[in-house]
Amino acid sequence: MGLLGDFIEEGVDKLVNDVENFPDNAARWTGEKVGEVENIPQNVENDYDRAKYGVENDYDRAKYGVENTVDGAIQGVEDIPRDIGRGVDDAAGWVGDKVGDVERFDDGVQNAYDQGRDETRYRGENY
Repeated sequence: MGLLGDFIEEGVDKLVNDVENFPDNAARWTGEKVGEVENIPQNVENDYDRAKYGVENDYDRAKYGVENTVDGAIQGVEDIPRDIGRGVDDAAGWVGDKVGDVERFDDGVQNAYDQGRDETRYRGENY
């Protein structure tokens, strides 16, 4: 018969197979749908529980977040005197460092002058 005959034969075989499997396929599909319907109460209960616990968890997170924020603000206010003291100490230390830098600058200039003078003296150069 050729290609057309093979094509027709495959189509007929598939049709026969589909007809023979129809009762099993229909029963399987029906069982799946019955199972889905039977799971509805459990799904509703699970959804309710998830929503309930989600709300409770959200409430707890918000409550603790507010408590932590208030505690942090109180601690921040309590720390102000210590922070001011630390700031004064830091400022005094900075000023001391700068005074030392100025004193060392004078020493550095004197040392540079002395080095330049000594180099000229010992190399015997006269300018």
